[in-house]
Formats: sequence, C-alpha cells, structure tokens
Amino acid sequence: KTGAKSDAAKGVSATTRVREWTKYIRDRVWAGENEQSWGRYGNWVGRGWWGGSEDPNRPGMLAPVDDLDATGQKHDMGYQIAEELGRGREGVTETYMLIADLIAIRDALALDGNPSLWTHPAKDPVAAKMHVNRLVIIFQTYQTRLNYVKSIPLKREDITDLETVNKMLDGLPNVAQFEQMQLQRVRQWRQQYDAFQKKKSLSNAPAPAPR
Repeated sequence: KTGAKSDAAKGVSATTRVREWTKYIRDRVWAGENEQSWGRYGNWVGRGWWGGSEDPNRPGMLAPVDDLDATGQKHDMGYQIAEELGRGREGVTETYMLIADLIAIRDALALDGNPSLWTHPAKDPVAAKMHVNRLVIIFQTYQTRLNYVKSIPLKREDITDLETVNKMLDGLPNVAQFEQMQLQRVRQWRQQYDAFQKKKSLSNAPAPAPR
C-alpha cells in the first residue's frame, strides 16, 4: 500500500524476524499449538521433550519409536548444535534453528504416506499421520514466511539467509555441513544408548550358579 513502510525501514532487523519466526515454529510445529490437543509424540516430539526426558541440558535415553520420531530426534540435535554455534554470535542460533526446522519438515514430508510402511513403522499409524499432516498444513505458511525473511536486505552482521550461511561467513558450517553435524550428534547419542543398554542388561543378568 502507498505510504506503507517495510520492516527494514521501521528498523526491524532480519535477525529479529528470524527469531520471531523460529519461536513461531517451535511453539506450533514441534511443541503443538495446543499441547492438550496435540500432546507429545514418541520420545522426541513435544514441548521440552527429547529422549523421553524434560531435562533442558541433555536428552534422555529413550530411542525414537519410529521414523517420524527419529526426525524429531535429528531436529532436537540440530537445535542443540544451533545453541552451541550461536554463543557470542548475534542471530546465529536463530539462523541454524531455522535451518533445523527446514530439514525436519523436509524429512517428515519425505516419509511414505502410509506410516505402516516406514522403515521403522509407526505403532499408531493414525497418530503418526496426524502429526505428519500437521507439518503439511503449516508448510505453505512456513515457506511463505521463510521467503519473506530471505527477501529482507541483509547487513553483514545479519547472518540469516541460507545462501549467506552457505558462503560460510565467519567460518560457520553451511547447510549440508550442519546436517552432517546433526547426524553425527545422533550417532553419538546412539553409541551412548547402546552402552547404556549393555550396562543395563549386565546389571539384570542372573548371578552365576555356585560351583
């Protein structure tokens, strides 16, 4: 409209817009617009819920229940990495959280439409389909918001555009490298999980019979 000012003209930085949108996605896509309606899914999807734990400092030791839950695990590891990368760097945490969201939505939408046919099938296909559909419903709005953020003229200190990140400003990982970091973090968790299960099985083993 004539006379309308852009966000940039109003002094709203791209970093601020990314921060607002990341919070929107965290609250509505992964945490649920209504926790009572959506609840948690598996061991890795839900507000403050990772690995079956609510500990904000480290994930729990419950494995993903199916492929959608594994997507949630990878997403949570991405957020953890984003917080580490962003220490002392304005806007970097929000940027990588946004990237983690995009990767998670891509992965979820790539799953077979029939949750019973996943590599690790859903025990409750109806609930699984509901959560995938939740991502489908919000995806168009999400993409529109992302495109809006990317259209904002960036200053060098506003590392918010995916292409800008891919140029590795300040030595930060590009999108592909960030995803590899996510997968590596998942592998590290799996190693800890396997060691935990082995220790647990040994502690539950019956004592040897006396000779």
